[in-house]
Amino acid sequence: MAHIKDIIGCKKEVKKLESICDFLKNTNKYIDYNIKLPNSLLICGKEGVGKTYIAEALIADSQREIFNYNGNGNNVKLIKSIFKKAKKSANSIIFIDDLDYITLDDDCPVYERLFKELENCENCHIFVVATVINKDNLPDYLLEEFDNDMVIELEPPQIDEACEIFRPIFDVNKIGEDFNINDFCCFAQDWTFSEVEEAFNKAARLSVYERNEKISMQNLIKASLQLKDYELAEEFDEATAYHEAGHAAVSLLLGGEAACIVLHNTDSGFFNEKKCEVKTYKDRERRYIVSVAGKACEEIFTGTSSIGSFSDLEKVSQAIEADVKILASQGFEYFDSIEYNSPAYNDALAKKVQADIQKYYDKATELIIQNRPLIETIAEKLKDKHYLLYSEISKIFNDYNLSITKNSRKAG
Repeated sequence: MAHIKDIIGCKKEVKKLESICDFLKNTNKYIDYNIKLPNSLLICGKEGVGKTYIAEALIADSQREIFNYNGNGNNVKLIKSIFKKAKKSANSIIFIDDLDYITLDDDCPVYERLFKELENCENCHIFVVATVINKDNLPDYLLEEFDNDMVIELEPPQIDEACEIFRPIFDVNKIGEDFNINDFCCFAQDWTFSEVEEAFNKAARLSVYERNEKISMQNLIKASLQLKDYELAEEFDEATAYHEAGHAAVSLLLGGEAACIVLHNTDSGFFNEKKCEVKTYKDRERRYIVSVAGKACEEIFTGTSSIGSFSDLEKVSQAIEADVKILASQGFEYFDSIEYNSPAYNDALAKKVQADIQKYYDKATELIIQNRPLIETIAEKLKDKHYLLYSEISKIFNDYNLSITKNSRKAG
């Protein structure tokens, strides 16, 4: 049975759960102070992020009798019956898992009945805990019954938290010595526990099929990619390697951290940075430079420009356009007209976006030309197994910086 103290990470959410648990266990003490207590908690987040686990931890620690609702969109009788039983057993908890799975119909009779029941719940003698994947799927009238302070929105864990959360999955004697949990968590950013568990099971099957004694890191990477409908490249594609090496190198040179580079079987690939907060417009510009660096690098080293390059440009164009529109709406000096649909506005917008892309492309090109050996090393390393993980890319960059330092000392 899960308990609040067993929850790894989610520090803010755990504090809130502890506070809720206290008034669930000591309701009368709070009422003595004439405090109006909330009557419900809504836990939101994508599938597999741990909503049910957290709800069950709260329920277990509250020491209240629990009533589960497992009905469908037409089962009004069941929800009436559950509330009736919960009132007789108060103090109690009603748990509704996946509330937004009941129906997408705003006129759902269960939603209407739940709304009426919540209106009649006072001072937490009956407390409703519900989980939803997307709270926007609930009708507004029902969502308003959940106090803003009583909504917990769960996000996939940060990498350091993910290492702790996912560690039990890999704590088996069949995992290979080449396994690095930090590398894997950088690769699988934003993954949930259930997704990682599924990847591990698939990797184990692949390992047995290949007659390996241990589950290797490559087994895990292959299995993880297959779950996302990708296949690890079987042959080396030079243009793709330089494209992704360009993204990675420019990211590192501008202070970012490269999480992974992967080449696919379709002469394409992807580069991921470690997640970091974008606080300033300068942070956004750094990302734009990194985004166009793949195209710049591909053209410098191979003289080609792939579909991936045009896809990068399209995404950057849309992002810059959105930024410029915000600035213009606040009185920025780019446009003669403030009417978004006017020809003058659209012409000015297109010129501004084009000028910005060219500026970012030129900066990326400059960095690539100045640091050719770094890009060449990354691309060369991709020839072996067609992917590089966080620790490998970090070592390449650290070695490159050391070589520059040694050379500058010799020149001095």
